[in-house]
Amino acid sequence: MTGCLQNSLRRPSAASARFSTLYGQTELSPAVTQTSPDDSAHDKLHTVGRPLWQVEVKIVGPADADPLPVGEPGEICARGYQVMLGYHDLPEATAQTVDRDGWLHTGDLGVMDERGYVTVSGRLKDMII
Repeated sequence: MTGCLQNSLRRPSAASARFSTLYGQTELSPAVTQTSPDDSAHDKLHTVGRPLWQVEVKIVGPADADPLPVGEPGEICARGYQVMLGYHDLPEATAQTVDRDGWLHTGDLGVMDERGYVTVSGRLKDMII
């Protein structure tokens, strides 16, 4: 969440605002995590929430794709019914993005806490969107 939006939500006039934060990308149709409107302001401002129902999220080592312990930063991966089947006519790109077990490697860096809340911290590579 941008600093400008965070500052707006900290204003007294926003105290009664109900919102949630989602995380995803086109390949994930489109979201895999979400905060609840009832979550604390801190969780809504600083995390992207917990995995949605029927969605698995894990953090893996960027170099080896091995699952990392809670609290360790790495690449965010997701698996579930919403993961794309593949890039049209690009089997090599699909194989680089979705592994044999159906985990989509987002290219985003993040960490998962002991409650299952995910915080996005960066990208593995620069992209122009």
